Amino acid sequence: MNFTCYEFYLPSFSNLGILTANTTDQELISFLSKGNEDAFGILYRRHWVGLYKFVFFILRDRDAYKGIVQYVFV
Repeated sequence: MNFTCYEFYLPSFSNLGILTANTTDQELISFLSKGNEDAFGILYRRHWVGLYKFVFFILRDRDAYKGIVQYVFV
């Protein structure tokens, strides 16, 4: 199965300074609440595949997942 990401900037971990792959979701949400867009990219990268699989398991519709995943992250 080939997964693709939504069309927005996903930062590489090497360019994030204090944000790393080890930064917790709670810390990322805190950074996001302060306007850090890179935190959103990391959260998205971490969770979109699991969310996709969950939505697909429930709906069995690959097209429907896009709208649902976008709704959850926005």
